[in-house]
Amino acid sequence: MDSGPKSTQIDGEEGDLELEFVKETRAKSVKQQKGKKIGHTYKPDKNFKRCRKLTSSVWVNFTILEPDPDVVRRNPTFNTEVFRNFLAVAIVKHGLPFQFVEYEGIRNVFSYLQPDVKLFSRNTTKNDIIKLYNMEKVRLGAALHEVSGRISLTPDCWSSLTTDGYISLIAHYIDESWTLQKRILNFSLMPPPHTSVAMSEKIYTLLKEWRIEKKIMSMNLDNASANDVFVDCLKGNLDLLCDGTYFHIRCCCHILNLVVQEGLKEVDEAVCKVRETVKYCSKYLTANLYFPNVMKVRLLLKDEMESVDSFVRKMALRMWADEIVGVEDICDNIMNLKLDIDDTSCPSTTPSPVSGSAGSGSTPCSTSKPAVNVLD
Repeated sequence: MDSGPKSTQIDGEEGDLELEFVKETRAKSVKQQKGKKIGHTYKPDKNFKRCRKLTSSVWVNFTILEPDPDVVRRNPTFNTEVFRNFLAVAIVKHGLPFQFVEYEGIRNVFSYLQPDVKLFSRNTTKNDIIKLYNMEKVRLGAALHEVSGRISLTPDCWSSLTTDGYISLIAHYIDESWTLQKRILNFSLMPPPHTSVAMSEKIYTLLKEWRIEKKIMSMNLDNASANDVFVDCLKGNLDLLCDGTYFHIRCCCHILNLVVQEGLKEVDEAVCKVRETVKYCSKYLTANLYFPNVMKVRLLLKDEMESVDSFVRKMALRMWADEIVGVEDICDNIMNLKLDIDDTSCPSTTPSPVSGSAGSGSTPCSTSKPAVNVLD
C-alpha cells in the first residue's frame, strides 16, 4: 500500500485556475513570513467594494441599542457603611422607631438581598442617626456662615401632653442662587419658667451656638403682649439694622385667626348645636338608622297637629304619643333621642283623652328635655 502523499489530478481550464490560486496563496504566505504588513486589512478599498452589497444587506434590519440611563448596573461590592447610612436616612425621613432594624421580617429582607450583610441593633442605629445629625449640623452651619445677606427667624414655643415645654427655631434666608431657603435650626426642650427673659436667653444661646447672632434681620412672632417684652430683651444683644425698628414682625396668620375667632362668636350657638349633632350621630351607630325616619315623622305630625280639622289633630296627637314618645321611653338608653330632638316648639295644650290612653299622663312633649335644636 502506497503511504506517500496522495496526488490530485487537475484537468482542463478549471484545473489551471485552481493551480493559479494555490500559487498566489503560497506567494502571499511567503510575503507575510518576511514581515510585510499583509493581512485582513490589506487593501481596504478593494475589500469594501467586494463586500459592499453583503454589508448593506446585513445592516438593513440591525438596530443599535443605546444604553438606558434609567437602568442602573448592580454593584457587585456591598458597602456596609453606605447601607447603614441609607437606613439611618430612611428611619429619620419616615419617622420609624430605632427598633425597626430588629424586626424579624426586615432582617429577613436584608438577608435575602445580601446574604453577607451584618445585622446590627437599635443602639447602633441610634448612634448612626446621631452621627448623621452632627454631619448635617456641620453642613448647615457652613451654609449659614456663607450667607452674604441677613437671616430671619421664626421661633415657637408650646407644651406637650405631658406638660413638657419645647421650643423650635426656624431660619429663613436667600442663598447665592436667589432661592428662599427654610431650615429648622433647633428643636429642644424648654424648661420652666417660660417667661420673656428666659425665652430671650434661650434664643440668644441658640444663635451663639450657630454663630449667626450678628446676621439677624427680623423675627416673626405672634401678636401677644408677652412677645413685646421678649423682643426688647433680645434687641440689645443683636447687631440689628435701623436699631431694630423692623426686627419684630407680627405673624399675619395669628392676626387673621384672631379676626376669624372674633367673627365666629356670633354663630357660636349654632356651631355648638351642629357639633353636638354630629358627635351624637358618630357615637350611636344604631340610632343613625332610625333617627332620619323619626325626624320625618316628627315633622309630619307637627304640621298635622296644627290642622284646623279636629279629627286630624287628634289623630296626630295620638300618633305623636304612640310613636315619638314611645320610642323615646323604650330606647332612651340606646338611641338617646331626647338629647337631639328639640320639643320646645310643640304646642302646649292640655292632654286629650286619646293622648292619656297612651299612658303618658301629660302633654306629648313633656317627657323630652331638649338639648340641641336640630331643626332651628
